[in-house]
Amino acid sequence: MENKVLVGKTGLARTDLRPSGKVTIDGVTHDAVSSEGGFISKNTSVVVAKYEMGQLYVSEHLQN
Repeated sequence: MENKVLVGKTGLARTDLRPSGKVTIDGVTHDAVSSEGGFISKNTSVVVAKYEMGQLYVSEHLQN
């Protein structure tokens, strides 16, 4: 699957992102980097912010 279609989708951090780690989106695990370069804890809900140069960038998904 072309990873750029994942932009805007939500998933779950499967490892701590420091700033890189693993996330699961739609049942598939991907390598990802925190879009702000910061720490995201394991089991945190994330959203794909962008896909650039072969890399997924995610940020915490703030639920209202």
